[in-house]
Amino acid sequence: MSEETPNPANPAEKKAVKTQSAKTQPSKKKAKKAAQPPGFVRRWTTRLVVFSVIALLGVGGGIGAALFILKTGGEYDDLKKLAAYKPAQFTRVYARNGDLIDIISSQQRIMLEYRDIPPNFVHALVAVEDEYFFNHIGVSPLGILAALKDYVVSGRLRGASTLTQQLVKNITNDRRLSGWRKIKEQFLAVQLELRLTKQEIFAMYANEVPLGNQQFGIEAAARYYFGKSVGAMSLEECATLAGLPQAPSRFNPYKNPDLCLKRRNIVLYRMLDEGYITREQYDRAKKSPVELVDRKRAKTKPVAAHFVDKVRKYLFDKYGEEVVRTSRWDVHTTLDMTYQVIAEDAVRDGLKQVDKSMGYRPQDCPSVFSKDDPNNMDLLTQYYDPTWHQALQPGISIRGVIHEVGEDYLIVRIDEDRFRVQLEGFEWTKAKKGKLDKLFQLGDVPLFMVLEGEAEVGDMIRDARDESEEEVLEEDDESSEAVLADRDAESAGERLVLRADLKLVLDQEPQIEASFMAIDPHTGDMLAQVGGYDYGRSKFNRAEQAKRQVGSAFKPFVFGAALEKGYSLADLLFDEPTQFIDPTKFSFDEQGQLQVRASKQVRRRMNLGLIPKPQPYQPHNYYNRYQGQVTLRSALAQSLNIVSVKLLNSVGYDHVLEYAERLAIDEGNDLQPYPSLALGAMEMTLADLVRAYGIYSVNGVRHEPRFIHHIMDAKGRAIEENPIRGKQVISPQNAYLVTQAMRAVVRDKKGTARRAQRLGLDVAGKTGTTDDYTDAWFIGYSTQIAAGAWVGRDLKETIARNRTGGNTALPIWLRFFEGIKQELDTEAQFVMPEGLRMVPIDYQTGKKMTRDCDCSQDDMIAEVFIPGTEPTEICTQAEKERLTLPWYLQKRLYEFDKLSGRIMPEQIMIDYASQQRAVRNRRESREGT
Repeated sequence: MSEETPNPANPAEKKAVKTQSAKTQPSKKKAKKAAQPPGFVRRWTTRLVVFSVIALLGVGGGIGAALFILKTGGEYDDLKKLAAYKPAQFTRVYARNGDLIDIISSQQRIMLEYRDIPPNFVHALVAVEDEYFFNHIGVSPLGILAALKDYVVSGRLRGASTLTQQLVKNITNDRRLSGWRKIKEQFLAVQLELRLTKQEIFAMYANEVPLGNQQFGIEAAARYYFGKSVGAMSLEECATLAGLPQAPSRFNPYKNPDLCLKRRNIVLYRMLDEGYITREQYDRAKKSPVELVDRKRAKTKPVAAHFVDKVRKYLFDKYGEEVVRTSRWDVHTTLDMTYQVIAEDAVRDGLKQVDKSMGYRPQDCPSVFSKDDPNNMDLLTQYYDPTWHQALQPGISIRGVIHEVGEDYLIVRIDEDRFRVQLEGFEWTKAKKGKLDKLFQLGDVPLFMVLEGEAEVGDMIRDARDESEEEVLEEDDESSEAVLADRDAESAGERLVLRADLKLVLDQEPQIEASFMAIDPHTGDMLAQVGGYDYGRSKFNRAEQAKRQVGSAFKPFVFGAALEKGYSLADLLFDEPTQFIDPTKFSFDEQGQLQVRASKQVRRRMNLGLIPKPQPYQPHNYYNRYQGQVTLRSALAQSLNIVSVKLLNSVGYDHVLEYAERLAIDEGNDLQPYPSLALGAMEMTLADLVRAYGIYSVNGVRHEPRFIHHIMDAKGRAIEENPIRGKQVISPQNAYLVTQAMRAVVRDKKGTARRAQRLGLDVAGKTGTTDDYTDAWFIGYSTQIAAGAWVGRDLKETIARNRTGGNTALPIWLRFFEGIKQELDTEAQFVMPEGLRMVPIDYQTGKKMTRDCDCSQDDMIAEVFIPGTEPTEICTQAEKERLTLPWYLQKRLYEFDKLSGRIMPEQIMIDYASQQRAVRNRRESREGT
């Protein structure tokens, strides 16, 4: 044999032998097949028969088991209880995009339908609790196999119960540790899947699931933890609630905020892994803080709370409270939840910025020490603030106890952590090194904002929990809770050391208030409304209920009336100190001196000082600066008071009031035909102004205000429908001209709202500031949205010196528009209607520009005119140079008062005839209605 089959000495020879062997293999197989006995076929036939019998028995057994499950499961009383389940009757309030805003119910436990549950919560719960929910029949074989695989790989046994099984356990309340209980659960789960849809099962689960602190169901939990309805919950808030069912006590957001935060992030990761959210959404949500309602202080911050109050009041007044609470209606409103959240953030951030600019208020800061016990140093370490219930993470506002006041730093304690707050952390207080004790005292508990810090080598940071904690959080057995309890016991004596992974900056709750409102001028729909800084602090809706002096925000209506009467934006008026003389109180004598109209006796008493002597009305420009000759465009852009009053007096009080009546701003407001009308001396609401400004955005059409779109009953029948109703109240040409004037407020280099240029949008608007800086306004609009902001104090006191609409209200408006910019058409422009023409003019003089004139082309603009109102005079360089002189040098003649050392103001008689016509028209209008 060895001679016939030699052993190759090298690899090449071995390979050759193998190849030769492989070539001879087929012939051997054929030989073997030919040599098979006839019994081979019989054996395989027998095996096939046996397999078929076993398969049939298996199928039969499976069918029998299924019939047993169906029959046995159907006999359980618990299933009859589930089948008899009916949702409670209550009224739902929806935003325009379908988000649930609020539920008006007569019960404490609020039951939702599947359509009311945010998709983010559905995805979060399915991802973390039952990834195969929409594909299994109540029991998930894939889930069981996945759990067994995890046990083989990691040695950890996790639960494999489906959401349907968990629902059965929650309703039957059977939590015995027995195999029969599990089998019964599975029987009932399959029965439930046969009787109900997946959506119905999920809704039942979401309504019954315990979420800690005696809260059952996600609506109750959302209100308890976040102070809002489920429709207003963010992605991270949905993930927070979805992480609670596994162990509500262990992951309690108040008791264990850190564990709750980690559990939430695990849920977010599972959503990312399952493809429900993008990486960008995951990264953003993971960094967001878990902001909870302060349970001890009961300061909730629900979304759109003032708007919900408005809806409730309307429904209760029209239909009755009991009917609304028990009729199962769907109220579809016009509110846009995205816009609403952005608006509320803009108001809060804007007010904080204004408040901080006015300085730190140490007198308002609470202290751990009381008057009765001012020297008890133990309070420094014993004090626990209610804000510490929330997880310590970037983005939250939280109070901290000052433990040490250094030369340029503070040592602050928050629960078990200490922070060093450097001087830059409270830079806005203008505190100086070595003088911090003038602002901060030991035991003070000021408010701080938490930001991300930068830990460096050598920093002392509180030890983080074991990295394996995430594994513990995923476990579903009792041992995991014991492990966590041991760790909590070990950390009970944790040292108070400085943290550097987070940092604090001083914060402060503002004392001033604000309101905001946004509408769709094309429909009249209210899109967002903010009634104040914090609904928990005040339920008064300042957007609709507070009437305040509007200041210069009224001027566009005066200019609109003037443009309707034949004025153009290029017309010139003289801006100078001016007295407006009431002809019923004053007259001029033969020497041209102003005299009081009164009897000799009254005049004598005035001279003796027994009664006050009337004075002519003399308004002033801001900072007492005057421009001299100025176009109407520039006058509105710079908000010149004297020009506005002169224009009102020239156009006529009756026409301005009639114009205002068409815009519906005279309804319920006391507009009087006096010169102060031009300066907004009357009181109006923010809602009145926003709706009036919106008319200019849509070519002069006024749409009826609408905040409820329609109401449907339980059977889908319409209870109330509010279609769009619009009426042409001013011409498209007039609306466009006023818009052009208000665009100059933004675009002019001296415009009072020039900050709005940074938006890069085609917008128009007007600032407003009242005497003594008590009210600050900005109302503005684009082609799609009209919105306004008001800032002030409830008691009509000064906000602060030099706090105008441009630096106080406008920033809030800008924050809102920057937030919604991606929702808008950024290329949209105001379109000039037919019936207007554009003429090149000099911006400063308002005169016509031609190729032959000697004026610089740098100041040329294309102004819009109604045909017949365009200028005919040609611009000259001499005229331009004259207008650069101080106002008093632009006049040929003026009188100088030697006693006061000032130039005598111009004196203009008030148009008494137009005043009388206005009074008569108002009286006839009221009698007619």
